[in-house]
Amino acid sequence: MARALSERLTITGTLQAKTPLHIGGLPDSTEVDMPLARNGQGELYVPGTSLAGIFRAWMERHFNNVTALDEFFGSQQPIQKNKHKPKGAASRLLIEDAKVTLPADLPEELWDSVSIDRRWGTVADGKKFDRTVLPKGSRLDFCLQVDLPKDIELANTMRAMLGYLMKALQAGQVALGAASTRGLGQVELISPQLLEVDWSQKDSLLSWLGDELEAKKLDCKTLIEAIPTLVCRRPSILHITIDWTPVGPLMVKASHDGIAVDTLPMISGVDDKKIALVLPGSSLKGALRGQAERIVRTVLGHTQLSKEWLKQVQVPLIDYVFGAAKKAYKKKELKDSKDARPSVPGRGCISVYTCYAKNAQCTTEQWQQIETAKPLVGNKNHLYDAFKSAKFRQSPYFEQGYHLAVDRWTGGAAEGFLYSAIEPFEVEWEPIHLTLDLGKEEKEDSDRLPSELKAPALALLLLLLRDLSEQRLPIGFGVNRGYGVLAVKKVTFQWEEMSEIDNKHWLDGVSLENPFSLNNLSGQEIKKLQSDWQVWINAQKKSKTLSAEALT
Repeated sequence: MARALSERLTITGTLQAKTPLHIGGLPDSTEVDMPLARNGQGELYVPGTSLAGIFRAWMERHFNNVTALDEFFGSQQPIQKNKHKPKGAASRLLIEDAKVTLPADLPEELWDSVSIDRRWGTVADGKKFDRTVLPKGSRLDFCLQVDLPKDIELANTMRAMLGYLMKALQAGQVALGAASTRGLGQVELISPQLLEVDWSQKDSLLSWLGDELEAKKLDCKTLIEAIPTLVCRRPSILHITIDWTPVGPLMVKASHDGIAVDTLPMISGVDDKKIALVLPGSSLKGALRGQAERIVRTVLGHTQLSKEWLKQVQVPLIDYVFGAAKKAYKKKELKDSKDARPSVPGRGCISVYTCYAKNAQCTTEQWQQIETAKPLVGNKNHLYDAFKSAKFRQSPYFEQGYHLAVDRWTGGAAEGFLYSAIEPFEVEWEPIHLTLDLGKEEKEDSDRLPSELKAPALALLLLLLRDLSEQRLPIGFGVNRGYGVLAVKKVTFQWEEMSEIDNKHWLDGVSLENPFSLNNLSGQEIKKLQSDWQVWINAQKKSKTLSAEALT
């Protein structure tokens, strides 16, 4: 029997990428580990299933209405005894595949990633991989349809839930695709239009059949007011904005070399025909994670590191804050375990946004001249001519730095080990923006960050900000050779509370200028945080002692 319908809501618009975006597809060559998704005609696209999955996860986290969620996304109940067919229903939501339009003269980009061996501080064996990404400014065609049921209360509930989702999309609060906590996937819904069809009204039905209905500007507030009492359980999120400036040359190494110069800085598209130096969120988050692991290992007295890379990253608290692969339990382990859930939550609570240079920008043609510049011939320096063409000899200004390896036997330069790198100076960067998702207070969301870990996680974050401001935490390429040092000018905290009630966090609105000192924070609150941090440390040490005694 067909389901009764009352209305159809169709929302169209454009999803614009505020950072690079990766939606994975099937490998079509051995050159790229993780290529982008393409349709049967070879065109870049985002599958509707990817969008629907993200929207469902967002709604499940923000609303506690199983009936409405089942209506939106469909449901299927387990097969009961003595019954041949399971009960269920198809989704009322239809999301079309989103065609991708790249910014003018900006192709898809290849981004490298590595995992670090904690024992040696270098790339772990076999842990280098790359992915292609859509550049910032890419546009996705967006079209969503919802068929509302005849039940008025249920239909209005679905209206309100859809309104909250569209509001979050317009505010850029819903991330798409892979590595969304590492600087990828931030999108924003622009120019949304709403088309409503009332199936119970003859005029509306005929207008729809005649393609005479006109779409109007989407008003999320009107949709939300269909059920004013609907509770949207927003998570508590702490936003941190770091205003900073590089002390010397600072960059992330590109995945390829130039001709006149060996090491190039990483660049990425920022606008039509424009590219800029970039600090990927993965590089920033990786540096923060490495320092966080050193802090935790120091306070817990962990001096031994496993030779196995996966065991190296299993550090208490770090798994929850920065994320880690979920442990795969064997059947016997699941049977014997009292808690069959994975030991770590997978997705981390800290997200770090990709950061772009504000003044080190040029066209793609100008950058190609830098990459393909010929080596020095006589008095003709093609590389510096390319710098001048891109206006990289003023402010900012680029230099070609030379480096060499020393022969330990002769004490002179080792043969064949002279190399060069582009060194950018006086670059103005966007602020570093990161968020700490503390989740909700409900028990069903405790797997994001358990209540007993919220205070230690915040304490660890403040220690990281202290180390960053004291120049103990260099970023990017060549950090052991004088590159990557930055000076923090100001750190600003902003609290996004989960409820509509004015219940602000004690860090909300706090702004700390250089020098950054934890002593400048609220005395009572910082003392409580220090106490919670020490309680967590003592609990970890006690747990380790009990485990050692059990083994003996």
